[in-house]
Amino acid sequence: MNENNFRYFTPYIRVARYDHQTTAFKFERTLWDYELIYLEKGNMRLTINNTIYNCVPGDIILIRPKTPHILQSNCECEVIQPHIHFDFFKDEYSEKIYVSFVKENKMTKNQKKWFRNDFLEEINLDLPPVMHFNNPYTIREILYKIIDEFNLEHPYSEYFLQAYFIELFAEIFRNLHNKNNEINSKHLTELTNLVKYIHENIDTNLSLDDLVREVKLSKFYFSRLFKNVYNMSPHKYISITRLKRAKELIQFTDLQIQEIANKMNFESPQAFARWFKNLDGKSPNYYRNKNS
Repeated sequence: MNENNFRYFTPYIRVARYDHQTTAFKFERTLWDYELIYLEKGNMRLTINNTIYNCVPGDIILIRPKTPHILQSNCECEVIQPHIHFDFFKDEYSEKIYVSFVKENKMTKNQKKWFRNDFLEEINLDLPPVMHFNNPYTIREILYKIIDEFNLEHPYSEYFLQAYFIELFAEIFRNLHNKNNEINSKHLTELTNLVKYIHENIDTNLSLDDLVREVKLSKFYFSRLFKNVYNMSPHKYISITRLKRAKELIQFTDLQIQEIANKMNFESPQAFARWFKNLDGKSPNYYRNKNS
């Protein structure tokens, strides 16, 4: 891949949302743009060119422009699939194009002009439509940052979105590189399981001792290994993940701030608020009021 193309992405993100489906669905369509989905919960089936992909939690799904496909879930179980629709490079037509829910043979002559260039094909980068990595949670966290930034519309959002977008694809490319080169050591598998453990127990007050007991390594070696793989300390990873969990509870539940503080094992709502503002720069009520 030409690194200059990668470095100068100027993405246009037209949709970025958390998507919760509780009923069966089936979308048979051809997109004008790209869509990237992180399957967080539930199961989906993706069909492209008569090839069926049975997608499970942790899968990253990438659907490219002008690719006929069927995306469906046949069960009544909950499916959570945060996703974005985007162009790699913004141009004069980006803002005029919306998301397609029809097949190409149902499009008008004018609509058929809306297909975005397949940038990945142009640079001869053959990303598969479904990817599963040892550590999908890092990609999930970056995707959530994009969704938050897109919807909250903070000052200078466009620059943060560009930075997060580059970070997202850098993480995807790195994971593909590691997978293709069979970088799958015993410790990497242990760390992947540990990250899963962190996410499953994020409401508790996890400590470094808790993590060390899980992986059965010395504190020094574990901390160095974790930082080498995830580019941050275990403490910072826990803090970022915990903050994300707190935001989800504030924005998408009716729990009171005091109830959220109790649920996340803080000694008081005031301690929770101080911790939250110290990490995020804004109070919990800012996000609660944003949705009111």
